[in-house]
Amino acid sequence: MKNYDVYLFAEVGKTKISSLASENLLIELKNNLNFSDGTKVFKLYFYSIYEIYNFKKWFFNCFLKSYSNGTLKYMPSTSIKLIRDLIYISHIFFTYFIKKPNHIIIYNLNKIQLLILSKFKNLINAKISLIQADGFVINEDKLCLFNNVYVFSTNLYKLYSEYTNKPQIIHCFPFIQNNYVQKKRKKSINNKKDILILHSGSISEYNLPKKNLEKLVKIVNSNRRVKIIFTTTQDKIPHFFQIYLKKFASSFFLKKDLSLDQLDDIISKCHFGLDIRDNKNINSNVDFPSKILFYIKNNVTVFSTLSNSIPNEIKEKLLDFRFIEDYIFDIDDEIINQNYNYINKLLNKKCLSSVLRNSIFY
Repeated sequence: MKNYDVYLFAEVGKTKISSLASENLLIELKNNLNFSDGTKVFKLYFYSIYEIYNFKKWFFNCFLKSYSNGTLKYMPSTSIKLIRDLIYISHIFFTYFIKKPNHIIIYNLNKIQLLILSKFKNLINAKISLIQADGFVINEDKLCLFNNVYVFSTNLYKLYSEYTNKPQIIHCFPFIQNNYVQKKRKKSINNKKDILILHSGSISEYNLPKKNLEKLVKIVNSNRRVKIIFTTTQDKIPHFFQIYLKKFASSFFLKKDLSLDQLDDIISKCHFGLDIRDNKNINSNVDFPSKILFYIKNNVTVFSTLSNSIPNEIKEKLLDFRFIEDYIFDIDDEIINQNYNYINKLLNKKCLSSVLRNSIFY
C-alpha cells in the first residue's frame, strides 16, 4: 500500500513569555497519528521564534534538533519581522517540492503569511488545510485557499459556516484522544482545610485581567482558607502579576515549569479551576480556553468568564465567574463534583486527533 504522507507546519514561540501548550499539543498529535504499519505518516515541522535579547537565534537559528525517525524537524529560522513570514512560507513550499506530501496542514497563520500563501498557492498540488487555534477572522476569499479548516472556537465555526463559498469547516477541541482519560476524583470541602483554586496556563493581562484579579483578592482577604495556585510554563512573569504575588504572598502561589507528575499532584488537591480571561477582548471570540479541558479531565469544577468561543454544551457545566464570591462564601462541606459524562463523550468524539484521523486518513 502506498504511503499517505501528511506534513504539519507550525511556528512555536521560544521567548520568555511563550507557553509550551501548542508545541506539546502538536507533538502529542504527531505521536497519536503515526501508524505502526507505516502506511500513513504524519510529520511535524516547527519554525522557532525568538526575542531580540537572544540575538544570535533571533537573527538566524540553525541549531536544529529532530527526531531520529524524521517525524519532527525544526526548520532554520529568523525572527526578524516580515522576513520571518517570507522564510516560513518559503520553507513550506520548499519542503513540498522536495518531499511531495499528500496533504499539508498549517497551524495558525498571520495576515502577511496568509497573503504570501494566496499568491503562490497554485504551485502546490497537494491538499492544504488550516488549524486555526487563535488569531483573527479570515475573509471568505482567503478561507477558500484551504480544503479543510479546523477551528477550536465555536464563534469562528458559526461565522465561517455562514460563508457562501467555503471549504469544509470542522469544529474540534485541542486535546488528544489517547491522553484523555477522565480522573474520577471526588472533591469535597473540609472546614479545617484550605480551599484550593487553580489557574493553569499563560499569565498575561488578557488571561488575568485586573478586574478579575481584584475579585480574587477580595475572596482571599475575606476567607483566609482560600489559596490560589497559578501554574505556567512561561519563563518571564509580567510585572503586573509579580506585584500581586508579593502583595498577597500568603494566598497567591506561583508554580513554574512543573513536570506532569507535579502538575497532576497539584490538580488532584484543587477544588476549583479558573478560566478568567477578558471575555470583552475580541481575542476571546477566536481563542478557545483549552485550560477548561484540563480541568474537566481532572474532574475539577470550573469558574469561567464564559467567552463566546466555548460551546453551549460545555458552558452549561461551568460556573459563572461573576458569582464566585457568593459561591465560595456559601461553601459548607458539600460535594462539589460536576457530572461531566456527556461532555467527556463530546470531547472524545471531537478531539483534534480523532477529527484529523477521520477527515484526512479515511
